[in-house]
Amino acid sequence: MVDRIRVRAVAARPGASRAERAAAAQRAVNANPHLQAFNLQVREEGDRLVLRGAVHTPIEKDLAIVVAREAAGGGVDDGLEVRAGA
Repeated sequence: MVDRIRVRAVAARPGASRAERAAAAQRAVNANPHLQAFNLQVREEGDRLVLRGAVHTPIEKDLAIVVAREAAGGGVDDGLEVRAGA
């Protein structure tokens, strides 16, 4: 068995505005096949970016946070909930 993972660059450029970072994080979350079933939103809340929504498992929550933070260049707060049947 061979696993093949393809990665597309969707990260915000260095020095990007908060809105650009939020958009990059949202694109990355939406593009991830393991997260597409959830209605996750990256929001600007004051001076921070927050990932909101609900997922089924703690593993999906961890994945969503990592994907969003990597795309935004860091600085995305965890506002996700784990709910069975989300």
